[in-house]
Amino acid sequence: MYNDTFYEPFEMELEERKKVKSCLRDESYVPGENHSHDRVVLEILGQILSAVYKYEFSSGVFLSTTSTAHDALLEAKTRLGECRHCLKVSVSLSDGRFKELLWAVLRRRIDDDRFIRLINKFLKTREYGRYGPLGGLFTDLCLMGLDDLLKKQTFVRYGTDVLIFSDDTDLDLTAGFEVETKTYVPTQKIRFLGYDLVKKERVLLLFPQDVFLHIVKKLNLVENLNEKPWKVKAQTGYINLPDHEIVRLFNHKLGTVYLYYALADNVSQKLDQLKHLVEYSLLKTLAQKHKTTVSKYKWNHREPKGEGAWCIKEGKNVFRLQRSFRKRKRPVRNFDYNRFLEDWMESRMR
Repeated sequence: MYNDTFYEPFEMELEERKKVKSCLRDESYVPGENHSHDRVVLEILGQILSAVYKYEFSSGVFLSTTSTAHDALLEAKTRLGECRHCLKVSVSLSDGRFKELLWAVLRRRIDDDRFIRLINKFLKTREYGRYGPLGGLFTDLCLMGLDDLLKKQTFVRYGTDVLIFSDDTDLDLTAGFEVETKTYVPTQKIRFLGYDLVKKERVLLLFPQDVFLHIVKKLNLVENLNEKPWKVKAQTGYINLPDHEIVRLFNHKLGTVYLYYALADNVSQKLDQLKHLVEYSLLKTLAQKHKTTVSKYKWNHREPKGEGAWCIKEGKNVFRLQRSFRKRKRPVRNFDYNRFLEDWMESRMR
């Protein structure tokens, strides 16, 4: 933590760097007082922990610090095509059990008490606790004991979600862990990380309908999800914002869902449905702001080319909703998968 090489990738003045290192040495560092310093310290903590433990993880573990949920999904897709049975395991960790397992793993390899006390300081804060930036790595460390139980099995684990590809359906995974298991054959839909995997002529990754409905509800797009046809809502909380900023916020939400489900075989279909709802909610919001109708607002902002297309112009910049939602073959990088799963997915949907 005190070596200058750790700090070189970050834009920090020399005096600022000295101050951070001094506070770490005398244990006066307080998480939450300076977010830019917190980001640097957390990044360094993650680098050190990953380096210390990287060779202790099994090959089936997809670490949130070095892999993505998409990496795990693509591996699961490959493995499902090769097996006759699949066991889904969902691990529950109470806060007390989480800390007990984490401290045991840390004490096994780390002798620096200041380092462990620093981690504890971050864990005690609301912003940087169990579900903070290092939450995924902490969970991976806690579950190393479970990985040891699975060493002779072919499995894929991302966080607390595990798929085991084995003909042995009587595995005992209860040693020190609270787990929920369910056995599938590949032709059944298997829920993993918010996707459905199913084996037909080939293995498909699907954007599930119940998750789609959950996201529609999460985005507050319709008055009543149970009443058909749906009545789309305006987002009145955005009305005081500039038009281009309103479009940007709607686009961000739509794009976030697309990036997570970009591997799905039905992503174009589902995102086109979601875009229709998002666009109408956006237009109702803008029309309400300008005290006009949706059709008039859309006409006044129509694009010269493209039937039905419209946009917002702000100076030389043009703002419009994302239009293309093609399936991707490779994982999306630079995306906060853990944040998406925590913010958008209920545990029962994973």
